[in-house]
Amino acid sequence: TMQPIAKALDMKPTVWTDIFEVGGIYETLAIGLGGMTKSELSREFPSYIIPDGTVTEDGWYNAAQGKETKEMGRARVDRVYKRLRQEAMDAKGDRTIALVVHGDFISFLIQAAWGIEGIERLFPCWNACISVMDINNKGEPKLLMHNAASHLSVVKTHALGKC
Repeated sequence: TMQPIAKALDMKPTVWTDIFEVGGIYETLAIGLGGMTKSELSREFPSYIIPDGTVTEDGWYNAAQGKETKEMGRARVDRVYKRLRQEAMDAKGDRTIALVVHGDFISFLIQAAWGIEGIERLFPCWNACISVMDINNKGEPKLLMHNAASHLSVVKTHALGKC
């Protein structure tokens, strides 16, 4: 999903294995799938940075856990937010980090930024929408844009599907 953006902006994305839609990769509730292996990722996306120890030849997802529960997903997204916040506080000057993620992840990420718990789909998102969060060097978040779809002007909003 990141590939067209990376190509257009001449970027070398870093793979964060905690960034994926809530639920993970699974065949059934009990049977998880590992996702792309390190060899497959390296071959398909040679410019991407894959931090050591994050992706193995079994894949990037812990298949043994099966389908990720909402609670597990929320805890994972909380960790991602804490990492983003720390990156913002450690940055020297302005820095941009772009995540290409899905609706439940976005909703949980915004909730993590403001310490909101227990409300599923509080910030619902259409497919292909854009949300922008700024985290300053004090670790304070601002939601600058949420669920924007003006870039999809040729598509009527109702055609985007249900939030």
